[in-house]
Amino acid sequence: MVLWLWGSVYVQAQSYTASVNYYGPEQGLSHREVNAILQDKQGFMWFGTKFGLNRFDGLKFTTYTKERNGLDFDDIQSIAQDAEGYLWLMGANGQSQITLFNPLTGQAISFEEKFGKKRPPTVPDDRYRLLSSGNGTIIFTDGQPAQLISYHPRSGLRYVAVPQFKKLVAFQATNHHTVWAVADDQFVIELTLDGRIVHQFAHESGSIRICYGQRNAGIEFFYVARDPVKPASGGLYSVDESGHQKELPNSLLASSNQFLFPVCYAVDRSGLIWDGTSLRDATKGVVLTIAPQLSAEPIVNRSFFCDRNGLFWLGTSFGVYQVKLAENYFHRLFYQDNKTDKRVAAVRGITVLGDQVFASLEKFGLYSIPRWGGVARKHYPPKTFTTNSDEFALSYGLTQDGQGTLYSGIRNKLVRYEPATGRSRVTELPQLWDAWAIYPLDSRQWLLGGRRGLYLFDTVQGQLTPYIKYNQFTELAQAQVLHIAPDRQGVVWICANTGLYILHPQQGITARYGSEGKRGFYLPAESFQHIYQDAEGVYWLATANAGLIRWDRRKRAYRQFRRSEGLANDNIYAVYPDHRGHLWLSSDFGIMQFDPVRLTTRAYLIEDGITHNEFNRIAHFQDKNGRIYFGGLNGITAFDPQDFQAQKPMPELLVRVTSFRQYDKATDKVVDKTQDVVTSQTITIQPDDRSSVLDFALLNYANAEKNLYAYRFEDLDKDWTYQSEPTLRLSNLPYGEHQLLIKAQAIDGQWSTNTLQIKLIAVPPFYLRSWFLVLVILLTGAGIWAWLRWRIWQHQAEQRRLETQVRLATARIEHDKEIIEQQAQDLLRLNQTRSHFFANISHEFRTPLTVILGMAAGLEEYKPDEKPHQLRQAADLIKRNGTNLLRLINQLLDLSKLEAGEMHLHPVRADLAAFSRYIIESFQSMARVKNIQLRVFGEEECDVDFDKDKLQDILSNLLTNALKFTPEGGQIDYQLKRLDSWQPLCPEGYYEELTPTNNLDTPWIRFSVSDTGPGIEPSILSKVFDRFFQVDNQSEMPVHGTGIGLSLVRELVLLMHGGLAVRNRSGVGAEFVVSLPLTRQAGPIQAGPIQAGPIQAGPAQELSVAPVLISPDRMEWSEPERLPSAANQPLLLLVEDNDDVATYIQTCLRTDYQVIRAENGQVGIDLAFEKSPDVILSDVMMPVKDGFDLCDTLKNDERTSHIPILLLTARAAVSDRLAGLRRGADAYLVKPFLREELLVVLSNLIQTRRLLQRHYRQLALGHTQMETVPATASADQPDEPLEDAFLSKLRAALEANVDNAQLSVDDICQAVGMSRTTLHNKLTALTGMSINRYLRTLRLRKAQTLLADSSLSVSEVAYAVGFDDPKYFSRVFSDEFGVSPGNFRHSARA
Repeated sequence: MVLWLWGSVYVQAQSYTASVNYYGPEQGLSHREVNAILQDKQGFMWFGTKFGLNRFDGLKFTTYTKERNGLDFDDIQSIAQDAEGYLWLMGANGQSQITLFNPLTGQAISFEEKFGKKRPPTVPDDRYRLLSSGNGTIIFTDGQPAQLISYHPRSGLRYVAVPQFKKLVAFQATNHHTVWAVADDQFVIELTLDGRIVHQFAHESGSIRICYGQRNAGIEFFYVARDPVKPASGGLYSVDESGHQKELPNSLLASSNQFLFPVCYAVDRSGLIWDGTSLRDATKGVVLTIAPQLSAEPIVNRSFFCDRNGLFWLGTSFGVYQVKLAENYFHRLFYQDNKTDKRVAAVRGITVLGDQVFASLEKFGLYSIPRWGGVARKHYPPKTFTTNSDEFALSYGLTQDGQGTLYSGIRNKLVRYEPATGRSRVTELPQLWDAWAIYPLDSRQWLLGGRRGLYLFDTVQGQLTPYIKYNQFTELAQAQVLHIAPDRQGVVWICANTGLYILHPQQGITARYGSEGKRGFYLPAESFQHIYQDAEGVYWLATANAGLIRWDRRKRAYRQFRRSEGLANDNIYAVYPDHRGHLWLSSDFGIMQFDPVRLTTRAYLIEDGITHNEFNRIAHFQDKNGRIYFGGLNGITAFDPQDFQAQKPMPELLVRVTSFRQYDKATDKVVDKTQDVVTSQTITIQPDDRSSVLDFALLNYANAEKNLYAYRFEDLDKDWTYQSEPTLRLSNLPYGEHQLLIKAQAIDGQWSTNTLQIKLIAVPPFYLRSWFLVLVILLTGAGIWAWLRWRIWQHQAEQRRLETQVRLATARIEHDKEIIEQQAQDLLRLNQTRSHFFANISHEFRTPLTVILGMAAGLEEYKPDEKPHQLRQAADLIKRNGTNLLRLINQLLDLSKLEAGEMHLHPVRADLAAFSRYIIESFQSMARVKNIQLRVFGEEECDVDFDKDKLQDILSNLLTNALKFTPEGGQIDYQLKRLDSWQPLCPEGYYEELTPTNNLDTPWIRFSVSDTGPGIEPSILSKVFDRFFQVDNQSEMPVHGTGIGLSLVRELVLLMHGGLAVRNRSGVGAEFVVSLPLTRQAGPIQAGPIQAGPIQAGPAQELSVAPVLISPDRMEWSEPERLPSAANQPLLLLVEDNDDVATYIQTCLRTDYQVIRAENGQVGIDLAFEKSPDVILSDVMMPVKDGFDLCDTLKNDERTSHIPILLLTARAAVSDRLAGLRRGADAYLVKPFLREELLVVLSNLIQTRRLLQRHYRQLALGHTQMETVPATASADQPDEPLEDAFLSKLRAALEANVDNAQLSVDDICQAVGMSRTTLHNKLTALTGMSINRYLRTLRLRKAQTLLADSSLSVSEVAYAVGFDDPKYFSRVFSDEFGVSPGNFRHSARA
């Protein structure tokens, strides 16, 4: 019986194998009725059932329903996926509902809500389907009327009517953008998406049944129908991708008629068809069936799908069946279908003689079977023993001697068996010792390895002796020896569970390799089961639980391959090569094909046709043709590796995120955030999050429960972490950003094609974030600082308590140290401001005092017959400058009173408009002098209370300020108006210095003074009322002041409880506005016009006030008449901006100098260039450019550097004197000065210049011995090198052209770069000679040198020095030197 069963396997050998998995409600499916199947773009499988939508990742089902996910229905009959990834779901038959489902969010939206179009309430009771084309276009149909509907995100929803038909049911979308449909139950038609018919096949009405299936092997679809010509007969038809119809044999029709909804799928182009449960061929009939593997429930087909990995999914009324159909290249020997049968043969040894395969069957002994199948034959059946009712023969090792004799270890015996004769010889083995490995050392001795150590067998004498040449490797005597074989060099290797050993025939065991070895003897395994050496000399070692080892013994290098590197199992039993160099491995879990070049592995399991997934350690053999035999627990798996060359490549396995759930603190719920993770590949973990769970799956639908998953945090882990669960709980991660890598491995060793890469952001708690740490540091520092401050304060308080009675003031200073320091800084700034003020006020005092004292001294010298107008002019100068001094003093006194609080208001009731006009009239004369238009606007009468003295001071200061800064031709406007209430000026662009807080709702008066001057920079508007304030660039201002006028205005307005504002009118000057409360409570002034008169003091005279007149007496300066004798006197340039001072100085100098005047430094510079004066007298403080700038400019210009400059100023400080001298001033005179002092200083400068003139005359003529220059001149003339350079340049230019008789003055001017006038003035001032005289003298001096030192004749000398006429030369020479040229030569050579 055993023989027949083993033999029957080969009778039914087949080229395909099939394995089946069943999934129903017990495995997680929501309902057993599966009506639709789809694989989405991510690789997930989707099943439409009667109770919802199911997603399957190979391990578990996830259900989506109407209640939980918002589906419009639970009974799902059709599924399709569009280009955007949405799943389109169609409801039960007879209904037209469609829902769009987002697989990432798990949320649904109805067709009506998505597109705003209603579906018909019902459709005919037909299997309407949703179809999807290759580019993601959704296609479906509606009937009555017939129309084709399509949708793509780019083209939108389209309805195309097919009017020639009443009913249209689409069932197949093609790759060339057409759709197949059944029309009116009698036509199978192909339509384009715009409704055009491409192909049409007619059949008997109502006979058409479309088969479930998909496009493959060139076939588009199958269907069953009756021919209208032969209505009694029915047929099975196929339509290929080109639209050609073909009727198939009736033998295939029988299968299709078994089911209401038949399945027809073209497996290949040979005509094989899968009908859902069996593989059929038109000629052979049923080639393979899975009926025995199906459940007892009847099969009712409801859906079919072939996924991208070639797995078949059959949806039925009782669950879904997964079928793996594969080409079978394996042959099964000694195989039993019933794996529980006691006659299942476990194979322990294999060898091949001729066409017979011999095997040691563990239970039954030595048997053989033909290589290609047939009946097994028993050769040596030993006596068996029974254990637990199982019989065992204990048959193990098997080999041959090459002479036709088999050696086998069976039941403690070594059996030598001759198959040709059937004779056997038996040698007893030690008790409990079995021969596993048998190897011939020579023609007489065989080495046996077994359960414990080694034995030697003498084939001649038949004796068995223990092996003793273990040398130092005695552990091998107790080891299990599994394999003994030589390598390509003849070295014999022993594979044992204690290491890998080298056996020398004479010397014994000489080396051991393993995990305990040192240096070159180390290998990462302890137990070795097989060894193979390839053509390159590399060893491949099969190990127990250490995988496959590639060992390059010469280089002492190895590489280990385990399951983590793609193997299906780490327990490798044997390694055999094929003709391509691939390695075939038997293992504890299937057979593996290993590519040593690509380092890839492909595993084969029982569903691929092998006999069993578990093989035995010593049951392996490769014959001389390369055919490999692996023995396992259920027979032998035999195969030719060449058959696998045409095998299809391994399918892709993808690992995908299936779910990510995270606690949301805001909603206090666990929220599904799968879509966020899938789209962004980023997960953010909050500090208090301990519930973030990431689920993933390897989309492997065969043995998915045995998948292995590996993850690694790229920046944290060096090695991968392996686990069987597809879930990670993300918690306790170091704070920061991490890269999470996830990969997976199927049970057959295949790794996922992709690796998930997810960015993890572990957000640190607030107390570990940088901002918090900085805040803590700051708060800690602040706390320490506060504590220290408190301690300091406490100490200071204690110190103050102890020192209060002694030095209370000192304690207050310590307490207010910062305030005192600030006050010290304020005082320093105030001191600097006051110093600046006093420098200016000194100028303001000294200037009029100079005029007063000078003119007073001059009056003493006036004779009675002097002209009266000169006396009046002197008196007017004294009076005017005295008045100015008095006005300045009064302003200072008023400020002092205001500071002391001693100034009080004395209001009277009078006409403010008339008083203002009176005050303004007194400034008209000054305005006329400057050609300034002074205009008055506003109220004609204004009867109010005001203090006339205070108001006069305010108006006078504002008008004086406006006149100072308004240029000639400008205008000044005064405007007076009444206000019903206070009106702020800030909105109009004013800066309000004083803003009243009382009487805001009562009437007010407001007057303003505006000018057309340069205006005020907006940045300093807030400072113009500060006491002593003046702008920094005073030298550029047209006038100077003391800085107290506007400050006095502010204090007076504050005393009157008024408002004060100022603004810069862009490009048109400045405007000052004064606002005063309008009251009429004081006594009225006496009737009559206001009389002008002198300024009076005392309250009795306060109503008769005359303004201080400034402009009427300031007459425009005119040059005083010159005396007749002044024509030949030195020319003096006076640079002075004050007319009175200029008049006084002119009076002092008119008898000795010709005086010309410049009003400021710039005009003075221009006049100096133009007139080239003999001496310059200049003030320091002037507008535009001051005296220092004038010195800098003139002393550094070649045209004017020789002119002496006397600075005349009110700045008396030593630093001011040094500053002037450093700028090039020749002398410095301080106001006030005496007339005699001025004349003496000027005379000394003129005299010094004359001495310098003699010096420069000698230099100009090239004399080497010069007169001594006065010390005064050398000390005060730092720019003398500039004069030397000028004269040297001039002399060089003339000497270069001394022989040019045509040399003109214009040529000389061009050579030195000066105008004719400038050159003349410069040379005359320096040497006292004109340019012509200087040229002639230079030529004559050159002639002297030539007469004395050369042999030239007198005529030749004359021509050589530029004279055309020798006679004229002789006469000029004689006139110059008093001797003729000839006599000069005679005396010079004597």
